[in-house]
Amino acid sequence: MGYLSYEDLVIDTKSVLKEIVRFLDIEYSNSLETSTKINGTIPWRGNSSRGLDYAGQINSKPLDNWRYELAEVEINAIEVLLCSQMTHLDYELIAQTPRLTSFFMLVALKFELWLRTLRTQFMLLTTGFSAY
Repeated sequence: MGYLSYEDLVIDTKSVLKEIVRFLDIEYSNSLETSTKINGTIPWRGNSSRGLDYAGQINSKPLDNWRYELAEVEINAIEVLLCSQMTHLDYELIAQTPRLTSFFMLVALKFELWLRTLRTQFMLLTTGFSAY
């Protein structure tokens, strides 16, 4: 077993579970396919970060949500930071060449927002207004 990808786990759950069991040298049990929390006492609603109820099933539908939920500048920033790791793990790079300029644009935007917040707080403090 080389490495485990989330994509493989949600697309081919049973096969990946069997690989994990073989790697750990433990006995396979069908209960591994039943998703619960806290040792089976609480039912699990599935792998949704949005609170959707997949009825305890692992669902591969949300795998590509990032493609339309992240802005291009965010994708570029991620690829600039993780390019070598993503390539090593055979992940597709969306930007042909991750652009460092996009990463710095994102950092500059975050910094500008921080400065505006700081400026507003300073103005509130010096004028005697309370934000609460």
